[in-house]
Amino acid sequence: MDKILFQRLILTLAVIFTFLNFINSLPVAMLQSSRYANAQTPSTNQKRARSTFRPPNRGAPGNRIAAASRNGCPILNRAPVALIPARDLNLTFSERPTFWFYVPVFPPQARMSEFILQDPEYNDVYRTSFTLPEKSGIISVTLPATNQKVLELNRTHRWFFKINCNPQDKSAYFLVDGKVERVSPNQYPTENIWFDNFTNLAENIKTAPQTHTSKEEWIAFLKDGDLIEFAKEPFLSCCTAQK
Repeated sequence: MDKILFQRLILTLAVIFTFLNFINSLPVAMLQSSRYANAQTPSTNQKRARSTFRPPNRGAPGNRIAAASRNGCPILNRAPVALIPARDLNLTFSERPTFWFYVPVFPPQARMSEFILQDPEYNDVYRTSFTLPEKSGIISVTLPATNQKVLELNRTHRWFFKINCNPQDKSAYFLVDGKVERVSPNQYPTENIWFDNFTNLAENIKTAPQTHTSKEEWIAFLKDGDLIEFAKEPFLSCCTAQK
């Protein structure tokens, strides 16, 4: 009889010990689960980091405002402007970046324009002609997917945006030019890249112009590039190449 009682006592103690271990481990498991949930679920008060621009230590001061070559060009209330930071070299991750410009209203005879992109040896990567819209606003030129040549990695390319003032006088034009270099993401952080960030934000504001977040990011990014005066300019349908 004593042996049976002893065995029952041992069994009872084992059950009690197992139960106590379970109770002690329960808060730890719950805490770990809570921490995991917090790590996976962002706070509702946490905001997504906006696109910012910090110029890399590259390039020299440049002139983004188009200048007239001679007096044959019309007098404008506002000059054409390349929508880039005021430096001669800006960066992109893209083989086929988009270039953005503000254009004022031009008279009908002075709307023929040309965009040229060249490699370091002055060979054309892309060249297109198009007619400017009748209204003032923001236009864009993108290297098409059908274009065989693209920006080569880590090579500085030169671009030109030219507006002919008089079809009969090729020496009269407005011109703005600059440099662009394609780099890889492991060379520079996204905040150093102007072209790609500008294009993404511009497409967002075109798609959803009334979205508060899009407006805030657009205005803040233009401030980063000292281009805030163009924040409310409309986007214009342009630019179809002339055959």
